[in-house]
Amino acid sequence: MKEQKIILQKVIDLIKKNKATGDVIFDQGKSLSFKAHDGELEKYEVSSSAVIGVRIIKNERVGTSFSEAIDDDSLEIMVKQAIDYASFSKEDPHQKIICEKSEKHENNPACNSKETIDAEQMIEMCLKLESLPKKRDSRVKSSPYNGLSEGSSTWFYMNTNGAFRSESSRYFSATSSVLMQEEGKNTSFYEGSVKRNFSDLDIDHLVDESIFHASEFLKGEQVETGKYNIVFSPRTFSSFFGVFSNIFSAESTIEGKNPLFEKLGEQIAHPELSLIDRPHFERGFNNQSFDSEGMETSDTELIKNGQYCGLLQNSKTASELKMKNTHNAARSARGSLNVSFSNKVFNLGSTKEEEINQMDHLEIVEIQGLHSGANSISGEFSFPISGYLYRNGKKEKVVKGVTLSGNFFKALNDITHVGDKLHSNSMGTVFMPKIVFSNLSIAGL
Repeated sequence: MKEQKIILQKVIDLIKKNKATGDVIFDQGKSLSFKAHDGELEKYEVSSSAVIGVRIIKNERVGTSFSEAIDDDSLEIMVKQAIDYASFSKEDPHQKIICEKSEKHENNPACNSKETIDAEQMIEMCLKLESLPKKRDSRVKSSPYNGLSEGSSTWFYMNTNGAFRSESSRYFSATSSVLMQEEGKNTSFYEGSVKRNFSDLDIDHLVDESIFHASEFLKGEQVETGKYNIVFSPRTFSSFFGVFSNIFSAESTIEGKNPLFEKLGEQIAHPELSLIDRPHFERGFNNQSFDSEGMETSDTELIKNGQYCGLLQNSKTASELKMKNTHNAARSARGSLNVSFSNKVFNLGSTKEEEINQMDHLEIVEIQGLHSGANSISGEFSFPISGYLYRNGKKEKVVKGVTLSGNFFKALNDITHVGDKLHSNSMGTVFMPKIVFSNLSIAGL
């Protein structure tokens, strides 16, 4: 850390020498990834990255620049470029350096596994990921997107007020996919998993999930056109909800891309729907002790009992909108100041999950063409889905080749039940109970 502190201090000194204020972010990362094909290792890649980026504020004008080199000349060029860019930018009185002088570092043991894993263990698991599907089901023709990787990153922050921060994390990820053929029909499915510990990766479960869904989709057929109760899997809901998450971004609000802003404080969803951004959630994978302005993070309520109650804010957006800063600032070394979620956590509801399972509903486990089929301003959406139709508590049909359509904002009000058990997507970034959306349209037969 001593070495990185010296580098960041050089940048801060250059900013001050130019009679400006600013902050600097230094992202360092390492990764090791493997991919297998036809029983042999196809890819073995070791990479490292280091990017340093500066944000400079001079005469209420903001400029940013970054460099992948950290020698003195490169740092000087980077700062000069940011100063030059600032001189051409329009005045922005809302951007300021707010974090006061202090030094804090986070190296959470839960996010930094000390497991020692050698390359041979990872290669063995990667080959298993590729070979297992064919061994378990003769209809599997290939595993085109299998892969295993390990990554670690450390983030450093320093500003002209004297604040210095750092935070590190380590992860392991695996992906299993299968391409299956039977009687002229082709289907595919992939499943991924991200864990803090290598030993927590459950390869057998990943492979079984991929085979199960691909096998089921071979039996897929259309259902009759009509209105259905819809339950999204955590993975598909994460993608679906993400398309419309601009309604929680203060930056999008300022840009005029938040159609619900005028309804802040009003009821926009079922009374049991509550959403909190939780940067310290124990099971979360997007845990963050500090935001990108160096401020300590905390929970932010966005929907409370169906009421639209908050936006993700940084110091700039909070100043511009005259609202409270929620310390959700986000800026990569290469980028400009914005806001972002950490872990999206939906509160539990009052309906027992067993009761939801007994309801007639269509569970969506795959969505295609998500972004091209949705309008985040109007809320309208229409895209192909695959899933399972349940009647009287039993799976009646595998559904494929149908289109789900509706309006996201109306759908929030058409929620009828919120379950009592928490599930997460495979990335560990969205945590939710089963939620029943009533009367969404399915176009099929």
